[in-house]
Amino acid sequence: RFRELFAATTGSSPKKYVQKVRLSLARSLLVTMPALTVEQVAERVGISDAHYFHAIYKDRFGETPRQRPPDAGA
Repeated sequence: RFRELFAATTGSSPKKYVQKVRLSLARSLLVTMPALTVEQVAERVGISDAHYFHAIYKDRFGETPRQRPPDAGA
């Protein structure tokens, strides 16, 4: 029942919502803390597999995390 209510309220599943929040935080970290490696950013947002992080980041933003976005808006 929780999943149904969550999806009705947010428009996505709990898993997808958490992933979106993590990726948004990662994007902000890449901008505000450029000394961090992509692997460190992935770990800080709770994604332990750097390859998986790279793939979902590119899918979400259309660019790799190494491309360092000019701003955190997305």
